[in-house]
Amino acid sequence: MTLPQTESHQPVQPFVLGRLSDVVPQSVLRSLQTGIAIRQKASLALVEPEDGGFRYLPPSYEESSGSALCAMLRGTEQGRELCEACDFAMAREVFEQGPGARAVWGECHMGLCGLAAPIVVADKVAAVLLCGQKAAPGRREAIRQRASALAGQIDSLDEEALLAAIERLDECTPEQRERMEEVAGQHADEIGKLGQDRYDVERRLRQEYLLNELMMA
Repeated sequence: MTLPQTESHQPVQPFVLGRLSDVVPQSVLRSLQTGIAIRQKASLALVEPEDGGFRYLPPSYEESSGSALCAMLRGTEQGRELCEACDFAMAREVFEQGPGARAVWGECHMGLCGLAAPIVVADKVAAVLLCGQKAAPGRREAIRQRASALAGQIDSLDEEALLAAIERLDECTPEQRERMEEVAGQHADEIGKLGQDRYDVERRLRQEYLLNELMMA
């Protein structure tokens, strides 16, 4: 966390939160994501705003804990663009809800279900936690058809490997959906609390500097 420089002639400005990484270093967020993914044996990502769009924090899903199907797709430029578009669309849906945002469910371009949970800091959505990569009920055949179509469009994709990976996908049952909502909500709240704690420290420091400037004026 960067402290204001009193030696500068520029006045200290009140701290305004723009996104999660404004208060929590990316290295810390990377460690948090990796630890959660390992403990939960699930794929997840953190997404925050950037220049009117979104970016991953850390930069991408932890492929080692994601589905083999998603790892193969994200290993190609075209597949990665399709996957990112789905992730960011879910993130946008959460951000557009505002301060009282709730988690939302969605299906990606392949028919896999995913969950986006808000991370709230200073009464605003500062980031979104994404998880999922499971087959939506009744969608496995449609997923196979989509995989075959993509294999025909992207030379580096192996259709047989994709189809084999689809058979290994977990299904997003009602029980799993409930569990995912609970776990994702808990971790989103934990990350939000960390961000809130650091935000409160930064805001208090800036208030103290502002007060000192006024007293010395």
